[in-house]
Amino acid sequence: MKHLFLFLGFFVMPIIAFNQNWIPYSSNDKLKIEYMYSDCYDKTNGINRQNVLLRYTNFTNTTLEITLTITTTYTKNDKEFQTQGDKPKLTVTLLPGQSLEGDCLQKNRTLVLFSKMLDTGASVLKNFTIEINDITIK
Repeated sequence: MKHLFLFLGFFVMPIIAFNQNWIPYSSNDKLKIEYMYSDCYDKTNGINRQNVLLRYTNFTNTTLEITLTITTTYTKNDKEFQTQGDKPKLTVTLLPGQSLEGDCLQKNRTLVLFSKMLDTGASVLKNFTIEINDITIK
């Protein structure tokens, strides 16, 4: 039994950590914004999709209120579509030193963005990109 736990600790945990590859999007001395693509499987509803998860990290000793717009672009049936950004702007509040990140269970648009369906033949969306603009830190 002891060997099983050692096996899990040395082999399974690195695989889990390896799949958590956050990609830097924007960073300064106060705030870092990162993202990653994540395959999300909702077995209860039979929905398998890819989401873009966002993570915000506050480097300061004060509470930050961040406002921003997120624009998404994708191709569907060889035509490009783009959202016009968020109206009103999205707001994220971070406590001192706090890191806030999305996961597959959340529906909050400041943390999770739909990318595409994963089921074979279900997704007609291609070339999905995000753009974060008008970042204001108070």
